[in-house]
Amino acid sequence: MDNLGNFPPHFWKQLEWIEKVTNPVINIIPPALSRQLELIDKLFPPGLCDLLNDIENQQDQLKEAIIALANNGWFVGLSLPLRIQKQVLKKISEYPEQVDSILCDYYESNLESMEQTLITGQPDRSSVIRDIFAGHKAKLYSLTVPTAFAQVDGICVSSEFQGHLFMRPRGSELSQFGKNIIEADLCDYQKLLFSPFMMSLPIAFNMKERESSEVNKLNRHTVIHGESTDYGNRVNSLKSIVLLCYVSEALTKHLRVIPNA
Repeated sequence: MDNLGNFPPHFWKQLEWIEKVTNPVINIIPPALSRQLELIDKLFPPGLCDLLNDIENQQDQLKEAIIALANNGWFVGLSLPLRIQKQVLKKISEYPEQVDSILCDYYESNLESMEQTLITGQPDRSSVIRDIFAGHKAKLYSLTVPTAFAQVDGICVSSEFQGHLFMRPRGSELSQFGKNIIEADLCDYQKLLFSPFMMSLPIAFNMKERESSEVNKLNRHTVIHGESTDYGNRVNSLKSIVLLCYVSEALTKHLRVIPNA
């Protein structure tokens, strides 16, 4: 992770400029677009071609960053503003509590837009989603966390990848959901979004992994099954909501159409 903070200053400035004039949903350029760089260079300021090539070359680092944040319970995807990404990546190793503070402040200031985006992507779950956000605003954190986790499960099972995100077959390092994703034909953007699901993270640790881990982090199993009673706080509530938004963003285009009975 050390090299993530070593991008030259102009790299961040140019990325922030792109963020202002383009949709910030993704910060990578698929390899297929490299053939169009000549055209892009005629339409945008000089040097953009080099910048796009640089971004493409940093895909492994972006993946590493996404996984590093997910390892701390923050499933931020690629839509987090670059200035916030830069802040948290510099602090993730030594000052995780500062990362929590930065991300909590950012996401809490954007709850309205997050709620609307989530409802748009998951209209059948709109009533529960509204309750989750209302619960967080009312500081009913012990209620919002398990409810958000349950909806994450529902979205994953309803997707074409069919499987629980957190539940793993005995002896397996991956959930069936993760295995199905690995075998799927995905574009580069989707692979980056799904990368945390292709490994074991604290939020999905089983009993053996939880016992061997020295770090006490938010875990879906202990929350849902009542083993944990101290998860109800602002940070964990926002982490569960951000995870719900993340899963929805990654899977909205992959939901199965289930006919009415």
